[in-house]
Amino acid sequence: MTPGYFSGERLRWAREQLSDHGRPVSQDRFAGMIGVSQRSIVRWERGKPPRADVMPRIAEALGRDIAFFYGGDADEPGVAAAESQMTVLVRELARMVAADVIEEVKRIIDQRLAESWTSGNHARASQGSLTSVGAGHRRPSRSSSSHESERSTR
Repeated sequence: MTPGYFSGERLRWAREQLSDHGRPVSQDRFAGMIGVSQRSIVRWERGKPPRADVMPRIAEALGRDIAFFYGGDADEPGVAAAESQMTVLVRELARMVAADVIEEVKRIIDQRLAESWTSGNHARASQGSLTSVGAGHRRPSRSSSSHESERSTR
């Protein structure tokens, strides 16, 4: 294959390397992943090159360099199969670990909020009892005439 020409075969091969619950990602699903129509995927896999502004989304979604689709990565897609498959597996693992970490952080936050709410209610109850003890010590109120004189000087 001559470098510099878009390869629809490589696009199809790379798309089929992605796994959707053990099956290759369909054209329709891939189109949804990158925000284009399925018809666009069909045209590209038949050899019509995508617009330049779409290529970065395609490459990122498939875990490849843009050069791969133009013959810059290897002479045949099979040469890079192990690398591509490993990249996909590492990304899947990273997503799973990230999801687990997010869930754990949410659980800890919920636990801390529950603890703080419980201790907050306990503190309010304690403050309430102190307030009622100190209720006899009120600050003397001002007369209404002293309020009016303060307002006129402001």
